[in-house]
Amino acid sequence: DSRESRRGIRDHFYKGDKGNPNDPNQDAAVIVSPYLIPKHTDVLVAQFSGVFDGHGYLGEVVSKFAQEQIPLRLSEKLSRMSIEEVITNHEAVKTAIRDTFIEVDQDIPTDGQGGATATIILQLNSKLYIANTGDSRS
Repeated sequence: DSRESRRGIRDHFYKGDKGNPNDPNQDAAVIVSPYLIPKHTDVLVAQFSGVFDGHGYLGEVVSKFAQEQIPLRLSEKLSRMSIEEVITNHEAVKTAIRDTFIEVDQDIPTDGQGGATATIILQLNSKLYIANTGDSRS
């Protein structure tokens, strides 16, 4: 039996079946549409989505922190760029994504306890950027 037939189609998002069922759910997800980038909101169609898989003790804290901070910090970085750079300079956008991942990793609020993977999709007009960090990929 597939999960869909056992659980019903309504359960597309569910807590993983591994480990102790009493442990906290360490998974987090976010969809931001429209994704507002200050200074560029009127001329840019943007959407952001991400999934975050917490690992280890306090992994749920780290995945929640990434869920909140990655879209916020990336938006701040993109708003400091000119609209022309955001639309045409793909290397600059990729650098902003990579720098955001590194910055959030360095700032996790758990004193090195736990971790999380991240997979994001960023739409900027007709371009899609797909990025991941950690051992998860889509």
